[in-house]
Amino acid sequence: MERVIMASKFKEQCLALLDLVATTRVPIVVTKHGRPVARLAPLDESPPPTFGSVTLLCDDEHAYFSTGESWEAVVPVPGAGARSLPPAMHAVAPE
Repeated sequence: MERVIMASKFKEQCLALLDLVATTRVPIVVTKHGRPVARLAPLDESPPPTFGSVTLLCDDEHAYFSTGESWEAVVPVPGAGARSLPPAMHAVAPE
């Protein structure tokens, strides 16, 4: 069950309330003028590990990374460096 506390009391007892929520794992609802405005809740200890959580169903990596359609790759513009766009995508200055 959640505890409820007025914002003025929360302000006075903030650090103690943080410790209370951490030890009891019971959330606290903070109110202003009787209306809930915030909830102080404990954090989960740590998220579950995700390594090894995906099982691939196909042995052929090509099946995962190919759409089966050909596409035009971005071709570097000579002298423009590694982050260049193809000629069709360069901005054209107004005349």
